[in-house]
This record gives sequence, C-alpha cells and structure tokens, in this order.
Amino acid sequence: MNSVLLNNLPTNLRSPGHAQPGSRTSRLGRALLACTAASLLLACSKGESPPAAPTNVVVAAGDQRVELRWSSEEGADYWAFASSDPTLSLDNWTTQPNAKVVRNIRSPGAVTGLTNGVTYYFILNGRNRAGAGGDASVTVSATPRPAGEIWTAGTLVTGVNLRAIAASDTLLAIAGAGGNLFTSTDAVTWSSVASGSTQNFNAGTYGGGYYVLAGDAGAITRSSDGITWSVQTTSLTQNLRDLIYLNGGYVTVGDNGYLATSADANNWFVRITPVTGALYGVTFGNSRYVAVGAAGTLLYSDDNNNYLQAVSPSNNDWRSVAFGNLQYVAVGAGGQIINSADGLNWSVASSPTTSDLLSVSFSGSRFIATGKGGVALRSDDGLNWALVNSGTTRDLARVSFGLGGFVALGDAGLNILSR
Repeated sequence: MNSVLLNNLPTNLRSPGHAQPGSRTSRLGRALLACTAASLLLACSKGESPPAAPTNVVVAAGDQRVELRWSSEEGADYWAFASSDPTLSLDNWTTQPNAKVVRNIRSPGAVTGLTNGVTYYFILNGRNRAGAGGDASVTVSATPRPAGEIWTAGTLVTGVNLRAIAASDTLLAIAGAGGNLFTSTDAVTWSSVASGSTQNFNAGTYGGGYYVLAGDAGAITRSSDGITWSVQTTSLTQNLRDLIYLNGGYVTVGDNGYLATSADANNWFVRITPVTGALYGVTFGNSRYVAVGAAGTLLYSDDNNNYLQAVSPSNNDWRSVAFGNLQYVAVGAGGQIINSADGLNWSVASSPTTSDLLSVSFSGSRFIATGKGGVALRSDDGLNWALVNSGTTRDLARVSFGLGGFVALGDAGLNILSR
C-alpha cells in the first residue's frame, strides 16, 4: 500500500477520472480514453469499465491512522482519498486541506500518518488495469486518537513465553521461548510461522525492509514479508536483550555490556562499551543513541561507535528506553522512571507505581510502559504518568507499537492490544 501526500503526487495522478454517479456509459467512455496504445488490445478492446462504487464501507479509528473495510470486486484496484473537509469529492480532493491518497489499497487497509484529534473524511473508488477511476463510495469519517487507554486480550498463544515484537503498519510478528514465532494482520488471529531457530527470542524490530528478531546466543533471524524467515549467520555470541532499527541501521544490546550494529541485519559489528553488566534497552533520537542496563547503566553515543557513560540518578536496573516528544524515557526496577532531553543529564519522574517496569514504547503521540503484575502506565509527554487498566495481572515483559495500536506480551502466550 502506498500513501501519497498531495504535494508529492505526480501530475499524471492528480486527476483520477470518475463518472457522474450511476453513469455506466461515462465510466466506459473514460476507460476507453484512458487506454494507451500499448494497452488497447488488453483492456480497451474488451470495453472494460471501472468497478462500481465500493459498498459496505466501514471505518475504524486508530492511533494516527484509520482502517477502512469495504466490499471489493475481484481484480479491481482501489484508491482511498482522505481530507479533513467534509465536502471531499473526486472532483475537489486535490484542493482539500490535509489531502491524502492511498493507491492500490486492499480491504482491510489503513490510511496512516494522520493527526490525532483531527476528524478525517474518506471516499474510495476503483479502477481496472490502471484505467480511469469509477464512482466514489459514500463518505465516511473517523477521528484518530492516542492508543493506550483501553486494553483487550488477544488470543492466547498457548504455553509460549512471549518477549519479542517486530511491528509494521500491516503486520505484527511476535516471538519468544524456543524460537516460537507468530504473525497477525489484525492482532487478533495469530498464525504459527517457522523462525528457523530454537533459541529464545527476546527482542524484535521492523525497518530497512525487514522484520528482525534477536535472542539468546546471538540469534538473529529476519524476513522481508513476515512469512519466510531466515536465520542469519553472524559472529554474535551473547544473549541479546533489545533491538532497534533507527537512523538507517540496526542496533542490538545484550549481556556483558554487549552492543553491535548492522546496516542489513546480517553483517554485524561489535562495539566497545565501558560496562560489563547487561544492557537491556537501546533507542535513538535527537541525533543521539542511548542504551540502558543493569545497576543504573546509562550510555550515550553520537556516532553509534564510541559509547560513553552518563551519570545515573539511581543504581536500579534500567530495563527499557524510548525516545519521543523530545524526551528520552527509561524505566526500571521499583517502578522508577527517568527522563532526559539530551541523554546525558537525567532526572527522576514521578511514578504512580512501585512495580518493576520492564518495557516502554512510544507511538508517535504517547508513551506506554508495562511491567510486573500487569502494570501499565501512559504519558503524553514522558514526564507525567498515569496508571491504566491492562486487564491482566500477569507480567507484561514487552510493549511495542504497530497496526495502529500498542501490543504487550507476557508469559504463557499472553498478548493484549490497545487501539
């Protein structure tokens, strides 16, 4: 699926032809006009008209995105048009505020990159063989809003302790003990997928065209589609605890001060760090890498090669770190939360819990932290935190953002979702 802002839309795509409502003749005429000499025999000779206006359009708001579902005609290509103006139509959408088009979208499909709190209006139309567009669907609307308030339980992945999430806008891959791996396009129904490894997976990420998982004994496996996975032959040896793709590359951290970088998730380079204790988390933001770990460890680097140690306000274990809203946020033992604007100078934030916090993630608009006993916290600025009801008392070892919501994982196949 391709989401295109109006300003980036090529001139030849800014005026998708459409018929007057209900006019099959005009649709057929446009299809004939749209045919090029090369496609004349393929489509025009058959008198192929555009599909009818999509029906049964249903819309669901998410965090910075809206999902659309509709009744499709087999073989048709659909476009979704969005605007913050309720007068949106196929005739005027290029002049609309916040105009956006998603080409070749399939049901269910998402329009992403939206602004939370703004009401958007959507229409769809279809075309055959890259021909002219047909009639528009009815207009539907939705208002994206931050996720993290209401949590629902997903289908248990029985008996598997889950620790790793690799999330994109279209697919979630979750993994854990024994190399077990599951994927979903809706965070409700999960399919078991062969990972190619029997190692425990502890972390995952998506970026650079790959879903990537990292685990014990330096295990790395990657996939371009989330379905077929390939174990990478690397020189990594330590148990890996976290993995990110940011700033155009991968970084993984693990036991004994281990930190390694890669451009492709295949060729890895181990970097020297000034600590020997476990590193549990790593992030990037504001042109700086930050890693956190055992006994108050806080590291930073501006080149992803040389890492220096920052002064920690506590000797507690820091279990996870994230960057958002111009703040680095680290969470750890005893419910402690610390913040930094630069990754060097850290201060303690007020926390509403004393339960150990194990993971923190940022959606683009909100932080969510999770931990032992099912504790879950939210913050829109990284400074002020509030408890939310996760619906479980089991430990939540990992939280991440994907498919327009937060997903948190735990023992015995536990997974919960908030959109």
